[in-house]
Amino acid sequence: MSKSVLKKRHALVVGAGIAGPVVAYFLHRYGVEPVVVERSPELRLGGQTLDIRDLSAREVVRRMGIENAIRERLTNERGLLLLDSKGRTQVAFSADALGGQGFISDIEILRNELVNVLYERTRNNIEYIFGDHPVSINDQKDQVQVTFASGKSHEFDLVIGADGIGSKT
Repeated sequence: MSKSVLKKRHALVVGAGIAGPVVAYFLHRYGVEPVVVERSPELRLGGQTLDIRDLSAREVVRRMGIENAIRERLTNERGLLLLDSKGRTQVAFSADALGGQGFISDIEILRNELVNVLYERTRNNIEYIFGDHPVSINDQKDQVQVTFASGKSHEFDLVIGADGIGSKT
């Protein structure tokens, strides 16, 4: 075997919200050594309720072994009522309608709770760097040279931007 086949691969994942830890988990699981960098000095815990309704999302949760941790932190939202101006129910959506695949999901979790579950699941096997971010990403022949706001510079085999809709990566 050539040395390149045996060489440990390194990946930079930019963003420690939801997507970053998930992709880092699977990279690590398949032999890549990920580093997650987060611009914020700590986990960003804001946000709204998220539902995990899609079958592929539920499969990711199962494969990561975090289903019980998520179920322990559910919002326990039973449904949604739309009322008229006199407080009478006009429409009711149950969380268990259509097997949890209806308007309200049977798996509803606050974003901050999901971020904490993902961080707890990954922090022992994955390096996290808080309070830093890439300022320069240069794709070279076999590596990606990344310079951070801290002034540090590292080479990676792969860079993944998972820092959200306002990404600067």
